[in-house]
Amino acid sequence: MTIKRHRYLFVLALLGTGCQSGSENSQSNQSAEPVSIDSTYRNLPKQSIEPINEFAVQTLRDMAGTNDTANAMISPWSAEECFGMIRLGAKGQTDEQLKSFLHQNVSPEEQAKVMSRLRVGIANLVSANIIRQANGIWVNKNFSILPKFVSGTRDFYKAESKQTDFPEPGLSEINSFVSKETNQLIPKLFDSLNAATMLVLVNAISFKDRWDTPFEKSMTKDMIFRVDSSNSPSVATMSRTGKFSYGENEKCQWLNLPYRTGLRMLVLLPTQGTSLQAAIEQKGLLEEIDSHFRQREGTVWIPKWKSNFDWNIKTWMNQHGLSKPYDGSADFSGISSGSLSLSQAIQKTYIQVDEVGTTAAAATGEFTAAANHESTQEKPFEFKADHPFAYFIWAPGGVVYFAGLVRDPTK
Repeated sequence: MTIKRHRYLFVLALLGTGCQSGSENSQSNQSAEPVSIDSTYRNLPKQSIEPINEFAVQTLRDMAGTNDTANAMISPWSAEECFGMIRLGAKGQTDEQLKSFLHQNVSPEEQAKVMSRLRVGIANLVSANIIRQANGIWVNKNFSILPKFVSGTRDFYKAESKQTDFPEPGLSEINSFVSKETNQLIPKLFDSLNAATMLVLVNAISFKDRWDTPFEKSMTKDMIFRVDSSNSPSVATMSRTGKFSYGENEKCQWLNLPYRTGLRMLVLLPTQGTSLQAAIEQKGLLEEIDSHFRQREGTVWIPKWKSNFDWNIKTWMNQHGLSKPYDGSADFSGISSGSLSLSQAIQKTYIQVDEVGTTAAAATGEFTAAANHESTQEKPFEFKADHPFAYFIWAPGGVVYFAGLVRDPTK
C-alpha cells in the first residue's frame, strides 16, 4: 500500500510602522500627557533583550553591506514575536535554523515567556495607543492545528486562531487586520492568496510618539545630502542647538534623541572615510554606545524622511543558508500532524520622521559621565547627518523595536 504524504503551505507575515506627522489628526489617538514605560521593563535580564538586539545589529550590518541604495527598516521585535510563534511548533533542524536566525539560545517556551514579559512592560504605552501590538492566526477550515499550538500562541503571544476559507474571506480578513493594527499605514498586506494556503500568521506593530523637545519648523532648511559621490539631492533638514546625549569614536558619532514616553532614537553617523557597514559592525555596538553617552552642548542636523520597505525574509534566510523551514523536509509537527512547510515570510515597514516626532526612542537615566572629562570644558559638537546613517528605535533596557538605514531621504 502506498502512503501519500500531503504537504501543506503556510505564510508568515510581519509588519511594523513608525509614523509621526505634524498634523493634528495624526495625533488624535495619543494621550495629551506623557506616558512612560512600566518600571518592570527596566529590570529585565540581559538574556531577554540580547537576541532582539543582536538580530537588529547583525541584520542591519548585513543590509548595509549590500549594493542596495534604497532605505531599509526592519522590526526585530516583530520578527521575534512572529517567528517565536512558529518556533512553538517547529522541531529538530527546522527549529535549530529558526533559533539561529533569531539569535536565540533558549527553548521556544522559554523565549515565549521572555516575550510575554516584554509585552507586559509596555502595557502603559499600549493602553495609551502609542504602541499597537497584535498577533493573529488564520487557519483554513479544512485544516486542523494541534490544541497545544493554539493554546501556546494564545497564552504567550496573545494570538487568537480564527478559522476561515482561502482565498476569501481569509484574504480580506487579514488585510483588514493589518490596516487596523498599523493605523492604515499599511492598508494591504497581500494582493492574493490561493486555496492551498492552510495557515497564515501575522504580527503587526505600530508606534507614534513625539520628541521630548520638538524641532522648530522655522529652523528646517534645505541642505545637501551626500548619497554618494555622484548624487547629492537637496533635502529638508531639521536642526536644533542645545544639550544632547552624545558620543563619538574614530568610526562614528552617535546621538540619542529622547521622546516623551521614555523611548529614544539612536542615530549612528559614520565618520568621513568609514562605511555604514563598518560603523555598525563594531563589537558590542549597542552596549558600548549606551555606556559612553555624555550630556553635551551641540548642534544637530537631521533630515526629514518617509519610507516604506518590503523585506522578503524567505529569500534572506535562503541566502544565509537557513532554508530548512521552507523545504520539503521541514518539521512543523508541533503545529499539525499534517506535513507543513513555510511558503512565504515577509515584513513590511513604514516610517515618517518630522519636526514633531517619530516612532521613537528615549530613556530615563540615559546619560553616563565619562571619567576625567567635564562637559563644560568641551567644545560644542556638530552632528550633521548629511550622508547615509543608521538608526535604532529602542527603549530603556536597550530593547530595539525598529532599526533602519537612511541612504537617501528623498526616496
